[in-house]
Amino acid sequence: MKKRILVVLLVILALSTLMLVSCKKHTCDFSTLKETKTEATCTEAGTGVYECECGETTEKEIPAKGHTNETKTVEATCKDNGYTIDVCTVCKTESNKTVTESASDKYHKFDKVIDEPADCKTNKKGKKGTVCSLCGGENPKQPLTVIDPTHEWADPIIVPATCTEPGSETVKCKNCPFIRGVNPLDPLGHDWEADESTRVAANCDHGSQVTNVCGTCGATEVVEANDKREHDLFEDIIPASCDTAAIVYEECSYDDCDYYREIASQGQMLGHDIAGAEYVTVPETCTTPGSRTPICNRCELPVTYDPLLKQDLVEIIDPCAHFAVSSYAPAGTKGYEVTETVEASCHNERYENWKCISDPACNETKTEYYGGKLEHVYVNITDVYPDAQLSYAPTCVSIGYDLQICINCTLAGTGNEYQCEGDGEKPCYKHVKTAEKSDHDITTVHLSSYKESTCINPATIKYNCQYCNQDWEYTYPTEDTGAAQVGLYTFVPLKEHGGWAYANESIEATCTSYGYELYQCTIDEACTFKSQREQSRYAEHRFTKNEDGRFTCTTCGTTYRDISTLMEEYIDQGFLDMDGVDGYDPNGDFWYYVIGYENPDDPTGITANEKFSITFSNEIKTDDEGNEIPQIGVDNGLIMLQTSADSIEYSIVITDYEGNKSEYTIVATFDSDVYRYTITPKDKEDYEADNTVYQSVEPYGNIVYFDLYSEGEVASIEITSTEDATVRLFAYDSKEAPKAENN
Repeated sequence: MKKRILVVLLVILALSTLMLVSCKKHTCDFSTLKETKTEATCTEAGTGVYECECGETTEKEIPAKGHTNETKTVEATCKDNGYTIDVCTVCKTESNKTVTESASDKYHKFDKVIDEPADCKTNKKGKKGTVCSLCGGENPKQPLTVIDPTHEWADPIIVPATCTEPGSETVKCKNCPFIRGVNPLDPLGHDWEADESTRVAANCDHGSQVTNVCGTCGATEVVEANDKREHDLFEDIIPASCDTAAIVYEECSYDDCDYYREIASQGQMLGHDIAGAEYVTVPETCTTPGSRTPICNRCELPVTYDPLLKQDLVEIIDPCAHFAVSSYAPAGTKGYEVTETVEASCHNERYENWKCISDPACNETKTEYYGGKLEHVYVNITDVYPDAQLSYAPTCVSIGYDLQICINCTLAGTGNEYQCEGDGEKPCYKHVKTAEKSDHDITTVHLSSYKESTCINPATIKYNCQYCNQDWEYTYPTEDTGAAQVGLYTFVPLKEHGGWAYANESIEATCTSYGYELYQCTIDEACTFKSQREQSRYAEHRFTKNEDGRFTCTTCGTTYRDISTLMEEYIDQGFLDMDGVDGYDPNGDFWYYVIGYENPDDPTGITANEKFSITFSNEIKTDDEGNEIPQIGVDNGLIMLQTSADSIEYSIVITDYEGNKSEYTIVATFDSDVYRYTITPKDKEDYEADNTVYQSVEPYGNIVYFDLYSEGEVASIEITSTEDATVRLFAYDSKEAPKAENN
């Protein structure tokens, strides 16, 4: 019983202790900011970690700070109202804008001076005055005045006349090519004076002569008087000779005249007299004939032919026979001796060497051959030389073979019989193959010579071959894909380029080139391979419009005129000097106009499989005074096609004003970050771009360029595409003045 009472008392004591502990527990207030995770702004709450004094933490919102405003006052101007506005000093947010004063002309600042001179070269008018620097309004006290362009005439350009050529006096503008007029200057004519030192007396060939000299330019002319002398003629006869008949002739008696004329011939020639004549003798030799030529008793000259008798007079002496035949040929001739006899072998036929003895002055020799060479007969070398080596084992530099020699070789016993080269066609020895060449022995390697493969150099190691006793270098064959084992070393293929390091080279993208960074491979010190990283597409052209209607890119400087739509105004005009052009007044000028075009930044859309077309009129227009205005045709332009599709096919038909058509097919594909296309003409084999593959200058732009340089004046253009696209048409902007043939 006492034990039960004790247990009950212990239980009551334990419950009392628990209740006492429970009464002392508190609630955390988390009032201390321990850590800021997200800063609060003027309008957005942040987040932070808050801590209780007991050490527990929690994450909760940090209240927004609210705006800290200051009031800003802006004064009124001639173009903007004045106002007050609240601006937060922290986030700059503006609020509570209140207009305090309306804009007024009284606030103009006429402090911008306009002074644009007129330009007669471009026919541009000038401007002068002052305007407001804020709004551009004119100053009523100094309004803008327009200054018409005027020519400023330079001093005349004088080309002096000469004795024979006309001169000119030209008046031109100092500031432009315009010519007011050209005044021709007549030639001066020569100032002749006779040079008496050149005077020549008259004779049978000419009258008296003297040379006149121009005192101005030094030109000369020969003047002849009409006092030519007549010949004083007489006749005479030249007697007949051995080969000519007698000749009757006439001759002038004056000593200073060389006139001579044969009138006729008389009788006949005498012919040569060789009766009992002496002879000129040329002795014969063993190889050349001799001759005997008579000397004429009348003309005392050696003569080879008598024209009167019509016969040759030279006696030919036949050459002597300096060779006889050998004992192996028919006998009967004399005058030879045999100097050498060589017996036949596998190298040569049997032959004899002869020398001529018919004439002491003759040194002629010749060789006579009899029969043919002996055939090669090969036997083992040991059949002829029992102590010689017959068989040779294969090595890394030669096959295995048995050695055979020819028994008909005449060089036996000279020391060369083992390897006699024979007659140049077939040697007197041969190798009879018994085995293929063996490989080098590569078990003995030079460990210190091992070089590991890199990205440009394959692995190598040197070794010594015991067969040839030479050092060799083993290079891993880079075309293999597996490893190779050489001694203790395993060879692997070339490594890939890697270990990229920035090469401190970067190129910004422009409208004519794309941007990139270069990285250098560092696997091998000698490797120069570089990789382009972070390529970016070409930047777009940035066109600004000029006052004359042209558009110029501020990046690359290219200037275009868009021919998408035609304007009814001229962007250029002026005079052409037509001096020297056929069909025009030499002193006249030709007024020309150039048609302008607009809209380079607004391409025209092409719907897939629907025809796009544009036409150009060549109608001759007239100005207010009825003068014809020639049109410069669209014959030197550019078509630019662009699409978002990865592949597309275009069909282009160009028609000129005579109805001639040129048809082209363009196939374009975007593949591996490069846009390529081909231009194929239909029935036009001489077109330069036929089947040439082009790469777009904007690799991410899917752009095709088609040049009109090979076409005539374009009357119309038709384009069809398999996908949606856009088209722009440009005319090249030539800074040269139009030529006369274009008008």
